[in-house]
Amino acid sequence: MTGTARGWAAPAAAGVLDSPPAEPLSAFAEGRRIAVHGPEFDARAASRLRAETLRLTGVAAGKVVAKGLEP
Repeated sequence: MTGTARGWAAPAAAGVLDSPPAEPLSAFAEGRRIAVHGPEFDARAASRLRAETLRLTGVAAGKVVAKGLEP
């Protein structure tokens, strides 16, 4: 499935989890790192992604499921 979301998402996520960036905020698009202050970065989309991630993990309901995921 190379070239599809499933083809690159898992290896890219595993790489970030194994060696997280030093910066407190980083962004990736289609498996490659992008600047968070550049034209490729959509702050509104990032905010929606964060909110949805917190909702899906139960953090939005006040349940802390992992250290560092406090709402």
